Amino acid sequence: MNIEPWVKEEVQTFVNRHTLATVSTIIPEGLPDAAAVFVWIGDAFCFQFATRLETHKASNVLTNQNVMLTITDRNTLEILQVWGTADFMTHPNEVQDALLSFQRVVAKSKRSWMSPAGKIMGGTITEDTSRWLPPAAQIPGKGCGFVTITPTHIRFRRYESEHAGAGDFVEYTAE
Repeated sequence: MNIEPWVKEEVQTFVNRHTLATVSTIIPEGLPDAAAVFVWIGDAFCFQFATRLETHKASNVLTNQNVMLTITDRNTLEILQVWGTADFMTHPNEVQDALLSFQRVVAKSKRSWMSPAGKIMGGTITEDTSRWLPPAAQIPGKGCGFVTITPTHIRFRRYESEHAGAGDFVEYTAE
């Protein structure tokens, strides 16, 4: 996808500030299914997230790679929508990089995903509790997988403007 550098920078900044997204997948019956995920942007401007292998979103990605990712900032009225194809990462170096990115995203969001020990300590996060993972990462099972979304279409909109109904709007489709 050929995206102008200033748009990539704007989207990267937005995603860095808003790491909680909704990813929509398609169930075998053809209906949409949505779930909240931590998201970051990896190499080649691909969007990435972690998921437990037993989840609906994981099985949905395996049967239908078409996904949509949405991030909304209700305070600034900015919306990022990304349509694309999803694949599980398999290369060990790629998985290792994704794990490190996931840990950084979770650590940055530690206030909203505070560990039980952190709550007991009155919200003080120490070295030990800052490594606590959100509930989804604690579910026993086969493990965690990392998914890359290769965008086919991106829409980024700012509705807040001095003129009612106006707003910045950028849209790109893969060529």
